[in-house]
Amino acid sequence: MKPIGAKFAFVLLVACIFAGCGGGDSGYVNDPDTVVIRDFQVYGNDNPVNGREQIVANIDNGDFMLEQFFDPEYSGWVQIFVSDQADVGSTNLEQIIVDLQCENYPYCNFSMTISCSFNISNQVSCEVAGGVDELILAAFPSADITSFLDGDQTDLYIVLVADAPGLHKSQLAVPVTFRYE
Repeated sequence: MKPIGAKFAFVLLVACIFAGCGGGDSGYVNDPDTVVIRDFQVYGNDNPVNGREQIVANIDNGDFMLEQFFDPEYSGWVQIFVSDQADVGSTNLEQIIVDLQCENYPYCNFSMTISCSFNISNQVSCEVAGGVDELILAAFPSADITSFLDGDQTDLYIVLVADAPGLHKSQLAVPVTFRYE
């Protein structure tokens, strides 16, 4: 019986490896019913500190960049928030800075670079670098993040939430620090 048990364990291990069990986080969701965000990056305007992108109001006019990449079948709508928590579902303190909705799903391209800025009046505002596809309804509300800030710098998150018809939402959060200097 022991050789059969060892063979079974070996087969199970090999199956698990090929199925992706126990591997690192590839950025893809294994659930086929969930939106896949291929990539979401925040590029601050100062060097990262302790894994947090630095967004400084007094450097380069507070300019920073967001990049997001999706396959069209996952491009139903996207919202990007500044939040005090990595999971926007676990907080009441979040401010929306980007709201994109596809008017003709799945023919929109949500893979884009977004230019944003943070100023000393605690306003965060964004726009798409190069314009928005005509199939996308886009809103870029200016957010006042004063209620989030604690002194000269505050650790927060920029969170992307994505959804598409018939699928479950996904979200990715990038830790950031908003600073004045």
